[in-house]
Amino acid sequence: MRKTGRGNGQKDLEQLRSHHHQQQLRQFLLQSSLILTMRQRKEKELNDLVLLHNTEREAMILCSPFLLMSMLYSYVFLCSAIAICLEGHLDEFLVHVQHIFNKDIQTF
Repeated sequence: MRKTGRGNGQKDLEQLRSHHHQQQLRQFLLQSSLILTMRQRKEKELNDLVLLHNTEREAMILCSPFLLMSMLYSYVFLCSAIAICLEGHLDEFLVHVQHIFNKDIQTF
């Protein structure tokens, strides 16, 4: 039996299609990988911005004059409260508390 060129041509065509599909699949996977990498980068950039914003906000809160004054008043209030309570003068303690709160309201 003689072989015709058709059988080889059919095989070549199938191999060409298979090769073409493999190339398309590789290209699709490469594009998907690039898209995923870009998305991960964008998410990381966004997370970094959120972290930076939170850090800046925390720094602003920690350095705010209101917080510093509140901490100072709290310390003074605590020391005064301990001293007055140790002496047993509850009325003076309550007057002192009222004075501090009135001063806070007027200041801020």
